[in-house]
Amino acid sequence: MKVLFIGGTGIISTAVSRLTVEKGIDLYLFNRGMNTEFTPKGAHVITGNINDFEKTK
Repeated sequence: MKVLFIGGTGIISTAVSRLTVEKGIDLYLFNRGMNTEFTPKGAHVITGNINDFEKTK
């Protein structure tokens, strides 16, 4: 299973991201790449800005 989180490195989503990876789910995080300290090992990071529609397509 593949899951995409928008963000994924905030207070609540960090815990959910970690649990998702621990369960063996293929996790993708779409975020601005400003807070990689809390990205769980094994998660795939897609860097971008959801507010920039043309680049996000």
